[in-house]
Amino acid sequence: MRSLLRTGAAWCLTLCLAFSAPAAAFADTEEKTEAGDREQEDISNGAAEKSSENQEAAEVKDADSKARDEESEAQTEDSKAQDEESEAQTEDNKAQDEESEAQTEDSEAQDEGREAQTEDSEAQDEKTPAWDEQEGIVRASNLHVRTMPSLEGKILGSLANGTRVAICRTLGTGWLQIVYGTGKAFVSSAYVVLLDSEAEGEIRIPEEDTYNKTWDGPVLNPIAGIVEGPSGLESYYNLDMSGIIATMREMGNNDEYWIRSDGVKMLGNYIMCAANLSLRPRGTLVESSLGTCIVCDTGGFASYNPTQLDIAVTW
Repeated sequence: MRSLLRTGAAWCLTLCLAFSAPAAAFADTEEKTEAGDREQEDISNGAAEKSSENQEAAEVKDADSKARDEESEAQTEDSKAQDEESEAQTEDNKAQDEESEAQTEDSEAQDEGREAQTEDSEAQDEKTPAWDEQEGIVRASNLHVRTMPSLEGKILGSLANGTRVAICRTLGTGWLQIVYGTGKAFVSSAYVVLLDSEAEGEIRIPEEDTYNKTWDGPVLNPIAGIVEGPSGLESYYNLDMSGIIATMREMGNNDEYWIRSDGVKMLGNYIMCAANLSLRPRGTLVESSLGTCIVCDTGGFASYNPTQLDIAVTW
């Protein structure tokens, strides 16, 4: 009986072991699976984190690269701006150089112009007719000077009473060809009295007739040292006239040198003055606020104010 019980117990134990082994194996397998899943999950999570870190690193790298590119572009723009500024400065320097060259050329041209004017003046002096044997004095209030020996000739100007003229030739039609300015013109012979070339000088007219009685503008005087007269700007000077008178004598002018009561220096019936000889050669008669002047000299003023008269006085 005992043997039978031991046999049954052994059999039961064997049966239990047979059934318990697969269950334990299954449980172990399930634990391994779960562990594998957890490990895979950890690996996946780690990979995701690493990927995220790599992406962040890449973004940081891209941002740094973009910042460097922007900085490089800014530097390029600064360099370009500096180049443009340098080019602009170069252009300014070039423009200043050109302006300086132009000023130098203008200065040289002005110097050449002054030299040419001086040469023209000297040439004009050489061409100015001397007071020859054929001389006359106007005896009319306003004698018209014309381009032709006819009343149809254009009027170039007029000559005041007492004006002395150099006669080029006498025409049989009642006209005289005279020296007028830098050229020649015509006046009626009926109003010109011929002068004797052997005479000491022309006949003096009364002093009161040497004043300008028709001028109603400002009159040159010691206080008003510069005025605008009938022929342009007027000024005065006081120098030794002996050299100037000698020059006029060489030209054939033998008129008396005298001082008018108001201190104006006279040569015959005319006030002595200096002028631009290219415009008004020696011997030219020109109206002033003080009376009719005869051009005897020139001065430095003539180069910048060609119509100015500088009147000889004792002031």
